[in-house]
This record gives sequence, structure tokens and C-alpha cells, in this order.
Amino acid sequence: LLEAIDRWAAAEGKLINVLLECFISSDETKQGLSEQELTDILSGDRHYRNVRICGLMGMATYTDDKDVVRADFQLLVDMQQVLYDRIGESPNVAPGCDELSIGMSDDYPIAVEMGSTIVRIGSMIFGERMILCITKLRLWLKAMSLMKMLIWVKPLSAMVSIKKMALPLKRQ
Repeated sequence: LLEAIDRWAAAEGKLINVLLECFISSDETKQGLSEQELTDILSGDRHYRNVRICGLMGMATYTDDKDVVRADFQLLVDMQQVLYDRIGESPNVAPGCDELSIGMSDDYPIAVEMGSTIVRIGSMIFGERMILCITKLRLWLKAMSLMKMLIWVKPLSAMVSIKKMALPLKRQ
């Protein structure tokens, strides 16, 4: 993607400021660079002449557990040091590269406390996205069906026991 942005920017005669998204979550639906991939981009020989890396971004695990969110954010804060170490060494890292984009509507106070310079609070302003509402509804329905299954486990196990008792015994 970085190469595609660089090619497009070159064709348009532009310099594009970017944040590199890093994978800091335990949620497999999220994506981003690992610390090793980040290091490879920053210390590699590839020079993106029309891209300027201005910072990092990441998304925490979707959970109400503030300790998990804080630990995810700390991973990105630690990865930011890798970026700082490359200022002046890597031609792709902007001087003063200090943007840290962590935190969304549900966890922005923790993000700000941990040094976030950009928070994404669209849900707080515009309301939840429909896809999130549908996901929550599906999870609720799944939980309800599991509860129904638990309610029926006892009667089913009793039926299985009765059927086992009703089977004729085999002679040996």
C-alpha cells in the first residue's frame, strides 16, 4: 500500500503525510504492521520519495476491560520509540514525527492519558455504525440461543438416560 501511495503521489506531484497502522490488538479482525515489519520499513533500502511517515496508529482490542486497552496502547507507545530512533536515519521518517493515533469513542480517555495526539470519535459524534449494531444484535442472539441450549440440556440428558434404560440388554 505504501508503494501504491508513493506511485500515485509521484504521478500527482504531491507529498503525502501518512500514519503507519500497527497491529496491537488481540482481536484478529484488526490488522496492521508488526514491530518487525515496522522496523523493516523504517530501516529498509526503499525510499518513498513522495511519502512522509508522520507517526503511528493502532486500534485496541474491543473490550470493556480497561487494563487490556491500556496494554494494547502501551504496545504502540513502545513501537513509537522504534520510529523515534529512525528520525534522521530513515529518509521516509519526517522530522518531528510525533503523531500517535490511538483511541476511539469508547476508549479515548485512556488514549489521551497515554499520549495520543489524534483520537477517532466518530461514533460519539454521529452514533454507532449500523454494522456495529448488527454485530451486537448477532452476539445477543447467539447468547440467547446458547441460553436456550443450556435450558434444554437437562431434559435432553434425562431423555438419553431413559432411552439407554429402555434398550434391550445384549446377552454375552
